Amino acid sequence: MLAKVKIEQDKQNEMIHRVFVNGEKLKRVNHIDLNIDDAEVPHVNVGLVCGCDVDGMADIRFAYSPYT
Repeated sequence: MLAKVKIEQDKQNEMIHRVFVNGEKLKRVNHIDLNIDDAEVPHVNVGLVCGCDVDGMADIRFAYSPYT
């Protein structure tokens, strides 16, 4: 599923980022992995800290192997 993603960096603290998906701000973001390739659609992996405010279908990609 493609969504409109906006990533903002805080002006005073470069370590703080805000992520918006389809105009709604995501809460509890702990990391962002942005991959831009010429031959593909840009790919964004967003890590959330315990708990999730998403309700609906999604392509789930974990940043770790559940088998380790």
